[in-house]
Amino acid sequence: MPAWRVLQLDDYTLGPPGEYVGESRVVYRVHWECTETTDDGAHSALAYGSQSLEPFVGGEAFIAWSEVTEAQALEWLFAKAPPDLQEETEARVAARLDEQVHPTTRNGIPWEAGE
Repeated sequence: MPAWRVLQLDDYTLGPPGEYVGESRVVYRVHWECTETTDDGAHSALAYGSQSLEPFVGGEAFIAWSEVTEAQALEWLFAKAPPDLQEETEARVAARLDEQVHPTTRNGIPWEAGE
């Protein structure tokens, strides 16, 4: 099962003009990774990226930097990301993992021993 994790948040030290003007440490970008590992831990695959949270959507209460949780940051990510980001990313990670477990290509030099 793929696992999502926030690697970093970028923030304005002082909120920009608009919805959160004057607020301290306003998060505007989420850096993320999605990983999946085989049950035995022998293989793993990942994808990573970042997502801007701007423009900010009106009506949401400001959450102070010290109160932002990873769950909240992931919620912001999926709310602002393209609709298929989560599904497509998890499928890509699963395909990469499957390729490691059941490779469809190989490499080497045929004249070396053991090839």
